[in-house]
Amino acid sequence: MAYSSFLFIGFMLCALQTSCGGSASPINTVESEPQAHQHLSPCPASPNCHCSEDQDSPAWIAPLVFDGEAARAWTVAQEVVAALGGDIVLRNDTYLHAVFTSSILRFKDDLELRLEPETNLIHVRSGSRVGYSDFGVNRRRIERLRRRFAAEIK
Repeated sequence: MAYSSFLFIGFMLCALQTSCGGSASPINTVESEPQAHQHLSPCPASPNCHCSEDQDSPAWIAPLVFDGEAARAWTVAQEVVAALGGDIVLRNDTYLHAVFTSSILRFKDDLELRLEPETNLIHVRSGSRVGYSDFGVNRRRIERLRRRFAAEIK
């Protein structure tokens, strides 16, 4: 392919990202310092984000449910996130933030988990940083996490 073709493809990808709501800075950022997280960030109106705490939204997805010891469930959840390819950038006793990077275009998605030990739930949020649609990637990521978590927690 000629150099001009590569430039054209690059330009079109940039234009597509911008026309779909992308920007130079992340849309769905999270805090960079560990702290007490009482709730995960709400999802934007775009369909590239899903969160178990947005119950009245099309972005809603069920949280992870566990029986037994919360500390063990939290450890298993962290191991599964790492096994799925998440780069854990922040974690404490009840909160985790991991970044997933797509293999071809290197887009970054943020995954957040929040442990709620008193209800035996781990709330989840997975969202794209840029763009509008993710073709279902974030929902499938949460469902893969759910299946692996359920298999490991037994």
